[in-house]
Amino acid sequence: MNKIFTDPYMINRVVRLRLLDTRYEQAVVGDFEKSFKQFTGVIESRHTAIRERMDERMRLAWFILPMPLLLAVGLLFMSRRSLQRGFVIPIKNLMQGARNISEGDLEYTVSQDGVQEIANLSSAINHMAKELLDSQEALIDTEKQAALGSLVPVVAHNIRNPLATIRASSQLLDDADREEILEIKEAVIETVDRLERWVSSLVSYLHPLKPHQLHTSLESLVDAPLRLLQHRLEEKNISLQREDSAEDSMVMADSALMEQVIYNLISNAVDASPQDAELKVRIVNQSADLLLMIEDQGGGMPFEPKPTSLEPGPSTKRFGTGLGIPVAFKICRAHGWELEFNNIDTVGTRVIIRIPQEIQNKRESE
Repeated sequence: MNKIFTDPYMINRVVRLRLLDTRYEQAVVGDFEKSFKQFTGVIESRHTAIRERMDERMRLAWFILPMPLLLAVGLLFMSRRSLQRGFVIPIKNLMQGARNISEGDLEYTVSQDGVQEIANLSSAINHMAKELLDSQEALIDTEKQAALGSLVPVVAHNIRNPLATIRASSQLLDDADREEILEIKEAVIETVDRLERWVSSLVSYLHPLKPHQLHTSLESLVDAPLRLLQHRLEEKNISLQREDSAEDSMVMADSALMEQVIYNLISNAVDASPQDAELKVRIVNQSADLLLMIEDQGGGMPFEPKPTSLEPGPSTKRFGTGLGIPVAFKICRAHGWELEFNNIDTVGTRVIIRIPQEIQNKRESE
């Protein structure tokens, strides 16, 4: 267009004049404008359609976009529930069952739920508990038989000897005069009384103990038996040496049972001690444990007491049953205490009741 309007030749001037003519303009660019308007119309219509579709999709997006999140939450919930039912709850039941079985409840049955591996493990634990229960029952039967086997000879011996004495005494009645008959009668009565005392002591020894433990001092448990034995100490002119050097002698104990034990042990020491002897009763602390020590000058024990033996030791007393020391072992064991017997060369015997601090703390916390 610039060339046309700046060309000096005449022909171009004619062209310029025609270009400035509106009729010629319509002939030259009219079709183009018409096509361009049609094109822009198509573009506008397409743009409008696209905008409408975009608006529609934006409206749908508020419903479509939360769907993956909701699906993820649903899957998470289902996974958690499946994990709880398949693993967490079965494992919890398995641990509870193992705890109950370890505490001695061998009849407890673990539920066989969850995945196959946990169900198999639960089944194995139940099978193991059943075998342990069977083994325990067999062991209890064996221990009962062993206990009876060790006790029956003792019972037979302690019954046979009095019966032999009664039988021998009765055989002497045929040729005995009145005075001898009275002596035999007294001997038979004394033998029967001794047998009755022994049977009563045996029943008491075999009876299960349930100590009623209260907070008390070890000194008070010693004072009561010493008061009862004071006249026997004076009869034999035994010098009592008392020493209470423990910082804290408070214990948890059944006073009646422990006073019985201490009375029997001191009584044995008094009986074993010679005239004008010395008897020591001490309460001391040793390695955080509390000790009650009884030392006599009786020459030592004639036998070795054993805490697990059911066989009573021999008795040197006229009215003794031989069950005093086994009963003492049993009562101390029920309290969690330890009972020891040691010979002091050829001088005498040292009896020690040891109260472990760990047991004492546990009793106090309960």
